[in-house]
Formats: sequence, structure tokens, C-alpha cells
Amino acid sequence: MRPGAIANGEKMIFKGEGHLRFAKAPGDLIVSFSTIPHDRFKRKGNDLIYTHSISLLDALKASPVHFNNIDGEMIEVSIDEVISPQSEKVLPGKGMPILNDDPLGPIKRNFARGNLVIKFDIQFPSELSERQRQELTSILDEQ
Repeated sequence: MRPGAIANGEKMIFKGEGHLRFAKAPGDLIVSFSTIPHDRFKRKGNDLIYTHSISLLDALKASPVHFNNIDGEMIEVSIDEVISPQSEKVLPGKGMPILNDDPLGPIKRNFARGNLVIKFDIQFPSELSERQRQELTSILDEQ
């Protein structure tokens, strides 16, 4: 095995580990991989990209972000700045496992991982009263 990510359509061949037949050499075991799109995470090499929906109020207050990663682990990310549509947070070592040459690596969870990149989808209010609009405009004009 080689270190790195397993690509869609990649095959791993284990020589002599396939079907055993009487009085014949064993065949090869061939494992073929296919990737299936995830409903919340996108893969880019070894990194995972997660887009988190956040209200405009929470984005302005820089509220902490909570979600489950691809392994089901609860992730809490403290945000120390106002979140904009261009904001990204990178969590090193929380992305896809990277293959290594240790055959027991998956059992021991002994492998490096890519990064988890959090992007933000800011949900704006669908309506504002005239008073709310004036107050927001007044506050933002002070900038």
C-alpha cells in the first residue's frame, strides 16, 4: 500500500490472498473503491470541506459553531471575529484518514488525517420592519 488518499476507482491488489482452490495457487484479492458523495461534507484530496449555515445575528456576535464531524464527533469551534461570507476556519487533522503502510492502522486509528475546512453560509432575515432597517442602517453607518 502507498501513503495517501484513496481515489475513486482505485484498486488495491493483495497478491495470493484471493480464492483458494485445491491444488492450485491462490488468486489475488482485488479491492476496488468508489467514493459516494456525502450530504454535508465535500472532499478535496485529504481535506473535508463543511459549509455551516449560521444566522446573521450569530455571525455578527461571533457565536461558537457546533456540529458533528464525519466520524460523529461533536465539534465546537470558537469564533473570535465577525463571520463574513469569506470566513474560513481550518481544523488540522480532522479531515480524511491518510493511508499508511501499517496494516493495523485503521484498527489502531494510527494514521494522519487531512484538514477540516469550515465555510459559512450566512442566513439573512427575510424581512425587516422599517424601524429595524433604520436602526441597522444607523449602526452600520457609524463604521
